[in-house]
Amino acid sequence: MATEDWFFASHFKGFAAAARAAGFAPVLAAQLGTRGDVGLAEVLPQIAVNTPRSAVSIEGLRAAVSGYRSAIRKVQPEIVHCIALKPALNGGIAARLEGSPRLVIAPTGLGALWVAEGWRARAARAGVRMALRGLCLRSHMRFLFENHDDPVSLGVPDHHVRRAAFVSGAGVAASSFPRHPLPQNGAVMRVAVVARMVHSKGILESIEAVRQVRAEGHPVTLDLWGAPDAENPASLENAELEALGSEPGVRWRGPTSNVSNIWKETDVAMLLSRGGEGLPRSLVEAAASGRPIVTTDVPGCRDVVRDGIEGYLVPPRDPAAAARALASLSQDAGIRYQMADAAYRRFARDMTDKAVQTTVEQLYRDLITD
Repeated sequence: MATEDWFFASHFKGFAAAARAAGFAPVLAAQLGTRGDVGLAEVLPQIAVNTPRSAVSIEGLRAAVSGYRSAIRKVQPEIVHCIALKPALNGGIAARLEGSPRLVIAPTGLGALWVAEGWRARAARAGVRMALRGLCLRSHMRFLFENHDDPVSLGVPDHHVRRAAFVSGAGVAASSFPRHPLPQNGAVMRVAVVARMVHSKGILESIEAVRQVRAEGHPVTLDLWGAPDAENPASLENAELEALGSEPGVRWRGPTSNVSNIWKETDVAMLLSRGGEGLPRSLVEAAASGRPIVTTDVPGCRDVVRDGIEGYLVPPRDPAAAARALASLSQDAGIRYQMADAAYRRFARDMTDKAVQTTVEQLYRDLITD
């Protein structure tokens, strides 16, 4: 169960194919077709469920739970696997109401709710924790986490954490992101951000960091790759991005389907997330390509980068600290090469799609035989 088919296709299509090869018969229940054909028809059957990501009303909750219940009745699955926080709650409730025998809850990060401020956000977080504790009362369920901070933030009971599996997101296929040598861009150090163009990804902080490092005389440029997110209230608008992209040293390049080629032409990856990440796929792809990384010391990001090894960790919402990290990399090509090598080695050891698929397959088999 997922929110939308395009999200599943971009992150978990390879996993679905691997599950079929391992003898499972996956079926996707999600919102379908909002971004056209996403190429899932040859991988797994799909059931349409009305689960827009922006729906936060009681009516939206009821519709999602009802849709997931209908899908469960139709498929009668041995395992209900809920991907992302909203399907974890809506799908988990549906699975419990339908008496599904086994449940996997897989938050892929906690999203903007966990970085929002104010009493409404605090109340919503408390509600999420309470709902998850209710799901934890069943015995045949497991959690699948992308970092070690989320179970603490969600208040997951210790005995469930001990039985949980931890994976590096959906993993990345090494064949799709081959390691590239660092480019020869002369004196200029090219930095790229690959992300949705939303405030929580630190887009404005990234631009400000490059402004500051350029003001100090360092030849650094920034390419922003990604599109606004119409369903996210914190999305930047096209006009705003076009204006920001007209600044010296900054370009908004829009979305692309060839992310590997971005890293081929880029010296440094950057993601100044404010939080709420699971394990950012763009950072794993950058590591697979052999790129040093500047990112924030928040859950998920710090599971990819260790400060001073694969790159630099800086505080969230602190563009001055990010500028200092960029200055250090700009001044010393040796550090860039050293961190690039460390990033690739960490990817190859822990973050390939094969490693993730093996972990999830074992989780399924343990649940079935439990």
